[in-house]
Amino acid sequence: LDHREVNGKTFLVIYAMRDNQLYARTRVLAKDKSFYGHEIPLNTYMISFEAADSYGLKGVENIFTITMHPEACGVVGGDAVLFDTGERLKEVMRTSCMSEAGFWFSESIEFKGSDYWEENVAYFSREQGEYMDDSMDWTQTLTNTIKITWDGEKFTPDVGKFNFELEEEDEE
Repeated sequence: LDHREVNGKTFLVIYAMRDNQLYARTRVLAKDKSFYGHEIPLNTYMISFEAADSYGLKGVENIFTITMHPEACGVVGGDAVLFDTGERLKEVMRTSCMSEAGFWFSESIEFKGSDYWEENVAYFSREQGEYMDDSMDWTQTLTNTIKITWDGEKFTPDVGKFNFELEEEDEE
């Protein structure tokens, strides 16, 4: 479908269909013509992708992000984030987004870069919003952001298991 060039490598992506499931087949082609890749299931046919440097993350050469754009209300989209280790592409995180009549939610990850004051750090955000009054273009949004740390294998805390709900303290 398309390709990107980063740090002397070519990142490629194509569609693949298997057992009625749509996949993105990704490949990294090095200068020496060696290659490796990864295949991820897709939620939608509308995708775009970016390739970027490592932002200084330990054991990461490049970051490859596939964005799945929801085609309609109620369809879940989001990003699949893959890290290029120099030997393989590894999916490290998925984010989600969806909009439906009256509400929306979206998740994102922001990489800070090696010049940031703290190494191996990214920020994960989860936003939930609601349309309050269309005539006034009034919306209400709640955004939770948490620092996540890359240890060379995974991010901690695990945002998929993290409880973003406020817990009320018992009054005595």
